[in-house]
Amino acid sequence: MIARVRKIAGTLRQLSLLLTLIAVSNGDIAVAELKPAELYKRVLPSVITLQITREDGQEVVGSAFLAIKDGVAVTAWHVVKDAKTVMAKFSDSETFEVSGLIDKDEARDLALIKVKAATRPLLKLSSTSPEVGVKAYVVGAPKGFEFSISDGLISQIQTMAGHKEYQFSCPSSPGNSGGPLLNEAAEVIGVVSWQHRDGQNLNFAVPSIYALGLDATLPTSPWTAITSTPPPAKPAAQKVVRYNAQPGSRVQVCSPADKPSLAMVSSIVGGFVEADAGFPESAVKPSSDTPNPKVEAAVTVRTLKSGSEKLDAIVYELLDHSNHPKLEFRLLALKFKSPVGRAGYQFDATGTLTVGGVTITNTIPVTVERINGEKLRVSSVASMKMTDFGIKPPSKLPTVRGNVEDKMAILIDWFLVRHEGTTR
Repeated sequence: MIARVRKIAGTLRQLSLLLTLIAVSNGDIAVAELKPAELYKRVLPSVITLQITREDGQEVVGSAFLAIKDGVAVTAWHVVKDAKTVMAKFSDSETFEVSGLIDKDEARDLALIKVKAATRPLLKLSSTSPEVGVKAYVVGAPKGFEFSISDGLISQIQTMAGHKEYQFSCPSSPGNSGGPLLNEAAEVIGVVSWQHRDGQNLNFAVPSIYALGLDATLPTSPWTAITSTPPPAKPAAQKVVRYNAQPGSRVQVCSPADKPSLAMVSSIVGGFVEADAGFPESAVKPSSDTPNPKVEAAVTVRTLKSGSEKLDAIVYELLDHSNHPKLEFRLLALKFKSPVGRAGYQFDATGTLTVGGVTITNTIPVTVERINGEKLRVSSVASMKMTDFGIKPPSKLPTVRGNVEDKMAILIDWFLVRHEGTTR
């Protein structure tokens, strides 16, 4: 009897192994997610620190990585643009001269360069887009600190100048540019391109699929023979006008209209708008020399009032007001949607919203009106969830009828007045 059981168990193990082999051959087994230390060890031999001397004598540091075929490295075009000499250094301190440029995509900030490095592993370029919220890693030389790794999330997939860019939260600095943005399987999903200096961990990478569109079979051009597309003539300086927040504004955070239960109101909305003198009309069809508007808005948590001190205290605690006293919004992009009335324009405003120390990127509808040439009125009705900011909706609150909904509505009516003398 025991022998028969052992025979059956052995047969089952063989069948399990056979099924696994069939699944692998059909590509049905998901790529294993690596621990950070394992991922770093796997990709490190392929990551490069670039030491560039430009034609004007300036010395800079960037990053790159081996991919596509032997002797080819991927980097950001702006890293090697105007290079006189480029040296490639690996983590084992082996150094090679980068003989020149193979191909480039200036619009998307990508370049293929020739590195005389043999027998080193190539990183795999992913051809699929990552999901927002998945784990990501960056390996490079931030501020010259070579072969450093940082982790974060894919924060959002944005469209910039007509093509996709991955917004990610892995800490990055100058020197990371050109390095790989990796998923948990050590595949390259993007090439680090730039950082938004006015934000925190607002970093952007070009999708790796664009690098697959470059031609790695082209002959190598020496750095002395490379020219870039000349920049357009510099336009005349645009006057930028600043509008400062003024009293009379209002922001209301409340339950959805169909389930009224919670409502808190503040009449103090701080911040400013900086835009060219023709704003908001100029943002309908902006020209190449129209500066992007800069918008920052803030509401102090303790100015939100419900009419119940007990309820206010609970909400302040939920928002962690002692550590994060303000709700803050910063604009990243503005897209025209339609005219509103005689002097109003509706836009989709994409920006970062910080609540309780948690920052998310979202897009909300806003209407901007000019009043008597000297004032702006910005209004919006948007919705979002408490759980987006890590806040668990309480089951009960004093003076609130029924359960508190996760989804909340935000109504904004923001007035700003022109401040003379601001230019840039």
